[in-house]
Amino acid sequence: MSYQIFKALEKKFLQKLFQEKSSIYFPSLQNKKIQNIEIERISPIWAKESCLSKYKIFFEKEKIRIIRGTAKKNRSKKEVWKIMNYLYHQGFKENGLAIARPIDFLEKINLLLYGEAPGRPFSSIIEKGNYSQIEKNLKKIARWLIKLHKLRFQENKFKKAPFLGLKGYLKIFKKIKKFMPDLKDDLNSLPSLSFVEQIWQKKKILIHNDFYPGNIIVDQNVIYGVDFDRAGLGPSLMDIATICGSLEFPREIWELNLSKKEISGLQEIFFQTYCQLRKISYQKNKKLLQLFLAKIFLDQIHYYSAFAIRGWNFVDKETQRGFSFKIKSLILKVKQYLP
Repeated sequence: MSYQIFKALEKKFLQKLFQEKSSIYFPSLQNKKIQNIEIERISPIWAKESCLSKYKIFFEKEKIRIIRGTAKKNRSKKEVWKIMNYLYHQGFKENGLAIARPIDFLEKINLLLYGEAPGRPFSSIIEKGNYSQIEKNLKKIARWLIKLHKLRFQENKFKKAPFLGLKGYLKIFKKIKKFMPDLKDDLNSLPSLSFVEQIWQKKKILIHNDFYPGNIIVDQNVIYGVDFDRAGLGPSLMDIATICGSLEFPREIWELNLSKKEISGLQEIFFQTYCQLRKISYQKNKKLLQLFLAKIFLDQIHYYSAFAIRGWNFVDKETQRGFSFKIKSLILKVKQYLP
């Protein structure tokens, strides 16, 4: 089904919607009249399949509220709405562990509305390189994940999380060899990737499945998880590996002001905190985590390769070489974690 997602940018439509549903959207301001709405499109103008937006709503007496919106043309946001609603009502709004408040889902145009998560992305905190600050927040983030992973519900309540398997990797490898033939030998030397299907067998836990530092918002003593588009049932170690793997992205992708020793220390602190508080074996899960880390870097190979190939004929040789360097550095990371 194709939705009219760009209706989410029409001011007349939004003015009527926000005023009619004021008691739901803005319960503390339901008797106030909306005077103006500023609409900011967050997704790039060339994006035709998705629409990310930010609404700044002005009320009487200089009251202001901010709402975020997200819509996709060919993939329903209904499951995302369902998960966010569930999390919010399971306590992800208290004790410093939260998500942005889910506000509404307009099924006809596939628009999900949610509140603004105050604070700054954890990625920006990491980039500053303050070890003690990163460590402090990683311990809080571990508690956020435990709260998510310990939720109990009926087995069929949620769908399986989106999963990129062996066929997906082999397909993109074939394209890489065509567009970047200098990487052919590197790809051919990769160990067997059959482990990917095996580690994804356990799917009874609700996972975020896109738990990168940019999807974690830190606001003083509150940790917010955002962007649940890829959430669903899956193995909990996927979320652990996403955080740990992001800390050691190759410098060609994300250069941090941290030493290898500091990065390794932060990974250990995060994983040990998670295992200790969740009361699971650190040693047993550490060995299995290696395979999930390999999958994280495989996913990054797929992401950068697909992005590069789509625009391959429209970029210069230097940009093409830049993508080749990125992908080769990720191949080396995969090899590092495979036996």
